[in-house]
Amino acid sequence: MPFNVDKCNTKRNYFMAGMKLKEVKEERDLGVIISDDLKNGKQCTAAAKKANQMLGMINRTMIHKTRHNMVALYNAFVRPHLEYSVQFWSPYLRKDIIKLEKVQRRATKLIPALRNKSYEDRLADLSLFSLEKRRVRGDMIEVWKIISGYENIDRTSFFELEENGITRNNGFKIVGKRFQTEIARNWFTYRVVNEWNRLPNFVVNSKTLDTFKKRIDDFYRNRI
Repeated sequence: MPFNVDKCNTKRNYFMAGMKLKEVKEERDLGVIISDDLKNGKQCTAAAKKANQMLGMINRTMIHKTRHNMVALYNAFVRPHLEYSVQFWSPYLRKDIIKLEKVQRRATKLIPALRNKSYEDRLADLSLFSLEKRRVRGDMIEVWKIISGYENIDRTSFFELEENGITRNNGFKIVGKRFQTEIARNWFTYRVVNEWNRLPNFVVNSKTLDTFKKRIDDFYRNRI
């Protein structure tokens, strides 16, 4: 199959069909920006921009900004931009975390009845989690799906389960691995280990995905 030279990128001087392959600092793949330093700041900026644009449209066109209307519209049209493939590019720098959270802060403040409340109180009133907590929740859901065989992948390529874990902790304890960089520490297969191992047995051993989601939501709402 012939190569498309214009779509081949590299930092080294390589030539194909007599043409030098261009060098780029970032590439977009399936809607996610991948930088050459593997940091996710640009993806966070792009996600927040799209979400804010959609939120602005909702604010301009909606007259009756009730709790029900705004939460439904936010969940359907705004939050997906902030969470699309987020297990891959989940932010770990505080500036990026704040950048995404500001969108939800703004969204909850558009509801007239809640404007004078704090962000935490607005979330509680609307039965919403912060985006930061939702990312942790999403990580745990993905881990459960991988370990439970819901994903069509070999779980051993992602996680090593403790051999005696069936009688200890939550029953499916993940063995932690060493890492040497900040990027590695915040990579999916590394960052989920401690949080997953803290989950109680009744959550981890859920028989269905819906049951797991309900139980983990209850667990996080009741956790101090």
